[in-house]
Amino acid sequence: MNFNEISLFLGEIVMRYSIEIQTTTMEWVIFDTIHFLMLPRRFKSQNEAYLEVQRLSKISQRYSPTSQKISYAL
Repeated sequence: MNFNEISLFLGEIVMRYSIEIQTTTMEWVIFDTIHFLMLPRRFKSQNEAYLEVQRLSKISQRYSPTSQKISYAL
């Protein structure tokens, strides 16, 4: 089973993190699907990786742009 975290990004639903198992090391890794990179940490269990995704999601929600309209009127 693959756990994915879904976040709102500029009004669209975008998958932010993907948890995958590395078949060579049998460790779980997290991919950031917005920045197209693998995070450097490795996890022994899928549950540990999922908990890290939840923590990262809370952090990224604080820094996500809002969906408020910007007025360029002078």
